[in-house]
Amino acid sequence: MNAARRLLAAAMLLGFALACTVTTAGAVDHPTAAIPRKTPKVFMVSPATVNLKVQPNIVLIGQNLATTTRVVIGGRAATTIEAPDTNHLMVQVPADLEDGTYILQASNGDLSSTADEMLTVKAGTIIDQKTMLIVVGAIVLLLLAARLAHFQTF
Repeated sequence: MNAARRLLAAAMLLGFALACTVTTAGAVDHPTAAIPRKTPKVFMVSPATVNLKVQPNIVLIGQNLATTTRVVIGGRAATTIEAPDTNHLMVQVPADLEDGTYILQASNGDLSSTADEMLTVKAGTIIDQKTMLIVVGAIVLLLLAARLAHFQTF
């Protein structure tokens, strides 16, 4: 009986410790929520070349990055998507950028810097799935018609 009480007390203590840990972990704010008081530095842009119709998002890798970090690409503000930590920031490239190579600037309030790498935008033509199926279907029909015409003899 005494062993059962000890086991029950240990289980209750363990359950209480786990509940406190979960509550404490859930209550912690995201570390990038506040504006960092340090100059942001961008060492790498990934991908360095984008097609805005295919993938309009880029990831900046550096230091002192946050969801509040303002990113400017070619004089236009990028839209911040997320900052999982202070070393990574995902932004959406402005949709109205034309083909070319652009300088990226990041700023935390009045502290700003220029990225070590530049971003290249290439607008390619994108064929949607429906158009692709129509073209492939037309080619298949053409090949079948040519094959049938070849086997017929008059």
